[in-house]
Amino acid sequence: MRIKRENYRGVEVIRVPIIPRGRNSKIKLILNYLSFAFVATLLAPFLLPKQIDAILVYQMSPVFIGIPALLAKRLRRAPVFFWIQDLWPESLVAVNAIKSRPALAMVRAVVRFLYRHSDVILVQSRAFIPRVKAIYPQASDIRYLPNPADRAFVPLSPPVDASERSLMEPGFRVMYAGNIGVAQDLETVLAAAELLKDCSDVRWVLLGDGVARRSLESQVEERGIGRVVQLLGPYPPERIPTFLALADVLFASLRPSDIFALTVPQKVQAYLACGKPILVAIEGEAARLIEDAGAGFGVAPGDPAALAARVLELRAMAPSQRAAMGRAGRRYFEREFDRDILLARLTSWMASASAERIGEK
Repeated sequence: MRIKRENYRGVEVIRVPIIPRGRNSKIKLILNYLSFAFVATLLAPFLLPKQIDAILVYQMSPVFIGIPALLAKRLRRAPVFFWIQDLWPESLVAVNAIKSRPALAMVRAVVRFLYRHSDVILVQSRAFIPRVKAIYPQASDIRYLPNPADRAFVPLSPPVDASERSLMEPGFRVMYAGNIGVAQDLETVLAAAELLKDCSDVRWVLLGDGVARRSLESQVEERGIGRVVQLLGPYPPERIPTFLALADVLFASLRPSDIFALTVPQKVQAYLACGKPILVAIEGEAARLIEDAGAGFGVAPGDPAALAARVLELRAMAPSQRAAMGRAGRRYFEREFDRDILLARLTSWMASASAERIGEK
């Protein structure tokens, strides 16, 4: 293992060595989480540029990635913006990753420490704000900054001979694209597919990879639904928009959980950008967003019968009705999640905080 340096669109990227997470090993996963924080903190004094204007921590998972950022703050006196994508330790509890109370207390203490020493806390969902304050009541600067979608996600009309089209069976396609893990609760999709297996034109397409993929493949075979469910595996990011354009309905789900009800999976923004009808099996914020946009429906998570019923309802609609949902979703995306607008907002905040810090020196 060694330090790797890359150039991404003119920006230098430094990658420090970490322990691989492996497959289905909690110990390796924990070591993977901790190794980045340890190695990046150890090497930060030698790798940091001499001047840093501001530090952005994009905290998807794990939360420990914020630790080296705080050292960088101390060494370079730069403000830290901590952008929360997942609520820890609640997300760990939701997927049964940690059950030990002492371990959860330790993680909560780390989270509180990171919140306390961040200059600005950003949240991808407004519903996160009360949870952040519950962990660190003194948090005074919490700002809402939703996730944008990559510019590649736009409404497309793939040609008849598109290679992605040949990889899927014809029919009414309900498509999921993203991580295939425990939190996504895709077993509910299989149960709904089993309920509708006699509807030969309904196709369930799962695109992506993750720790639960092999289990799902085994279940598809055991349930005898291979004719209507396809697990296509992962594909390069540049091909995903074409796959999504070939779906009739785009789907997202999360396990039933009070914590997951507060979040908006980033794939929702990508789905909206593609201008397709959307169906989410998620409680709370994500379902509210989709319905407010007029882009589709939400159903209760973990309820295959409700999911199957909504799919049949969407299939029965006229194509013009589904197209109208897609257009409404795209308009909502342009109004609320436009990448340029959100990046300009973040850049402005960071420049202002940097100027204030310079004034203090």
